[in-house]
Amino acid sequence: MANEVEIAPNRTTLVDRLRSAWNGWYNPSAPIPPVAPSGTPPRQFDYPLVLNQTWMPRTGEKVGFPQLRMMADGCYLIRVIIEKMKDRVASKKWHFRLKPKGGEFLALSKERSNNDPRVQALTNFFQMPDSIHNFQQWTRMLLEDRLVIDAATLEVQRTKGGDILNLLPVDGATINVLIDNTGRRPTYPLPAYRQIVKGLPAVDFTTRDLVYMPGNIRSHKLYGYSPVEQTLALILTLIYKTVFLQNFYDESNIPLAYMPMPENMSTAEMLRLIREMEATLDGNLQQRSKIYPVPFGSKLELIKKEEYQAKFEEWCARIFAFVVGETATPFVQQNNRATAQQSDDTREESGEVPLLKWLKGEIDMIVQRPDLFNAPDIEIIWEEDAETDPLKQAQVDQINVTIGTRLADELRHRDGLSPIWEQSRGNPPTPSGAVSSGETQDVPSDGNEDGTSNAPTNDTKQSGEKAAKAAIAQKKTLRY
Repeated sequence: MANEVEIAPNRTTLVDRLRSAWNGWYNPSAPIPPVAPSGTPPRQFDYPLVLNQTWMPRTGEKVGFPQLRMMADGCYLIRVIIEKMKDRVASKKWHFRLKPKGGEFLALSKERSNNDPRVQALTNFFQMPDSIHNFQQWTRMLLEDRLVIDAATLEVQRTKGGDILNLLPVDGATINVLIDNTGRRPTYPLPAYRQIVKGLPAVDFTTRDLVYMPGNIRSHKLYGYSPVEQTLALILTLIYKTVFLQNFYDESNIPLAYMPMPENMSTAEMLRLIREMEATLDGNLQQRSKIYPVPFGSKLELIKKEEYQAKFEEWCARIFAFVVGETATPFVQQNNRATAQQSDDTREESGEVPLLKWLKGEIDMIVQRPDLFNAPDIEIIWEEDAETDPLKQAQVDQINVTIGTRLADELRHRDGLSPIWEQSRGNPPTPSGAVSSGETQDVPSDGNEDGTSNAPTNDTKQSGEKAAKAAIAQKKTLRY
């Protein structure tokens, strides 16, 4: 026993120190090994089992497509706001063009677009994309499904040779979205969509046959999130409120007023007086405005009605207008001109512009996709709205002509007038203002960084004049 050596209790061995360094103190421990087979790809979201077998659209969602449409049609306030937004977007003027190259002036890009037969062919096609409705009507159908159910859909109808014949709007509420093992859209030639008719699977579509265009996409959902669905609780409240008011006027037992009778008046006398008044006033609007004698001691007591209906509807209108992107000015009782102008500016930035960008993105995708029109260098452009105030438009035109960004003949062509240079023996006029004959907007400035300028020689000035006249001659129509 005397030869035994006692190890100190707080002394650790080398193995303990290595284990502690590896695992750490109060460490989270190593994760359990994955249970999925090796090589399993990651999923977009944790979808339910056999999801493709449950073919009804929006399976698992709290609200279906029919309910969303019923809410949008049953709530008059959000319906008028949606219709107004559809009017604004569908009335925009548009045209196709070739994408400008880097450093290319718009005049040259426009000239290339005018000479490209594909641009003219696309313009003719989208005049009536489905051979039934014009572009404005066709756009309104897409916007309806975008704002109400967020499931705008187009069927690609082709000729026997494979060319696109029509882009037919399809009810997005009948389309069930399919997924693959990763939770994403199956690629061609696998079916990616299925149309449900009468509650039964009817037709399968590939991504080449159907264009599905939700606007508000979320990574954990297969379907979009429309403004109607976002404000569903408020819509239901307003619908219930409207039904309550209708029942108040149709079936309510609360009279407009009551009149206490004298104490010595019997019940039979009161009933006879009531019948006489009803017989005299019922259906006779002229008699209602005349004086009617009542027994002595009677006093009319009006019943006070609720007063918050207008305020509640105004608050709902503000919410709906904000979500859709329309201005709430028509629904606000007190408003001034500055506030109305600010509301219009906000409406363009938050509502009209995003919808125009969504529509442009979808049309550009259809035009540029290799399996559709296969024109990656062509895009659709919305034309700017003309200023409604003549004074403001005249000021803008004067500034553009003065600084040389526009020619007077361009503005005259816009207003339907003949060019000025028809009266100047074919010599194109030069822009007025500080722009010299040897300089135009398309020619870079020759000034130095220190503020001095390099005066051109006679040869340079003559060549500059020729280039300026050539550039001016190309500016014939409206700007992009």
